[in-house]
Amino acid sequence: MKNSELALAWIRLQRAQEGSDEHSTNLWAAGEMLVSCLTKPEVAFHYVTQIFELSCDPWVHENLGAGPLETLFARHPDVAVALVSKYLLKHSNFSMVVKHVWADNLSMDVALKLKAMSGQ
Repeated sequence: MKNSELALAWIRLQRAQEGSDEHSTNLWAAGEMLVSCLTKPEVAFHYVTQIFELSCDPWVHENLGAGPLETLFARHPDVAVALVSKYLLKHSNFSMVVKHVWADNLSMDVALKLKAMSGQ
C-alpha cells in the first residue's frame, strides 16, 4: 500500500458522515494512522505531511493537528519537535495545523516549543 492511499483515505474519512459507506470504507486509515503515531513516529509524520500537502481543507487541517500531530507530540515529543521544526522551515503555512495541537497535556518545555512553532 502506498502512503498516499492512507493519506487520501484519511482525508475522505474526515468529511464522511459517521455510519455511511464512505466512513466504513475509509475507517482503516484512522487505525493505521494511530498505530503509526504510537509506534513509528517518523512514518506517521510522513503521513501527516502528505495529508497536509494533499488537502487545503481547514477541517482536515484542524483534525490533523488535534489528532495525529497531537498524538505525536504527546507520545514522542522530541521527535515531533524536531520533525515539525524542520518541516516548518520549508512549509511555514503548516503552522495552521500546529496551532490545533492541544498543549495542556504536554510538558511545559514542549508546550512552549509548540506555542513558538504555531506562531501563538
